[in-house]
Amino acid sequence: MDERDGPGFVAGVLTGVAIGAGLALLLAPWSGEETRDVLRAKAREASNKAKDAVADAAEQAKSAAQDAASTAGDAYNKSVQAVDDVRRTLDEAVREGRAAAAEQRAALEHTQLEPAESE
Repeated sequence: MDERDGPGFVAGVLTGVAIGAGLALLLAPWSGEETRDVLRAKAREASNKAKDAVADAAEQAKSAAQDAASTAGDAYNKSVQAVDDVRRTLDEAVREGRAAAAEQRAALEHTQLEPAESE
């Protein structure tokens, strides 16, 4: 028979529990009501810290989102400005090309209208 199967083992466990409970009562810094009050206060404190942490995280997320939106807006504005600059440059090049073509056309027409000197 195993030593844990007998009534002596059960009596030993019950004795250990009783001694442990008695020592806990003797050595506890507060009464039961005071201990419950302390536990409630600690639970409230932990809850408030958790709420603060969530609020801080939400504020940081909001700030990060605003920064990202601002950065995206700046990038969009720079892109629009770059497209406008390229469009202006192309318009200028087209005007200059048309002017040069008109000059060449006029020069060609002028040379075709002049009588040949070798005749």
